[in-house]
Amino acid sequence: VFKSDLSQWVTWSTHEDKKNFLSKSPLDDIKPIAEAVKILFNQTLDNIRKRNFGQRAYDAEIFPDPSQLQWRPDGLVKGNAIIKGRSLGDGIYEFQTPDTSSITINLMNFLDVYIGKKTGISPDVQGVTEEKTATQTITNIQQTADRLGLLNRYYERAQKRLGLRYEWGLHEHMEPARALK
Repeated sequence: VFKSDLSQWVTWSTHEDKKNFLSKSPLDDIKPIAEAVKILFNQTLDNIRKRNFGQRAYDAEIFPDPSQLQWRPDGLVKGNAIIKGRSLGDGIYEFQTPDTSSITINLMNFLDVYIGKKTGISPDVQGVTEEKTATQTITNIQQTADRLGLLNRYYERAQKRLGLRYEWGLHEHMEPARALK
């Protein structure tokens, strides 16, 4: 359309595909794992809430007035267990919700290590390393610089393409007098 013969759109893409304008980004690798962590965390909170505010069943013959079963300070509850020849424990059943927090922590740690391996940003690179040698530290810094440098290179190239289109737009559409102003 214009003299520059350049496309009017620019994309910042780390996984360029000539036939796909909106190609994969680094976020596409991390988003499913972040979603799994969010689901695991929310389910753990739901599980804790179920344990804190448990659900119970009661026997109406032993506890004829269920409103007395509501918690209150120094509350007394009338029960007919002795009359029926049973204990008070026979009149209430509490549904148990198992504690799954250790499973959740293990799964979240597994996902953290997994994404670290896939992205190359391991605990060593994050500064949580077992070895404290200078050689290991320098190697980790170099790996991180290479990885981030690759992302930065694609970003810089996209910015240069935008600048080129801006410059061509000025040459084609701006009047000389207005350019001086």
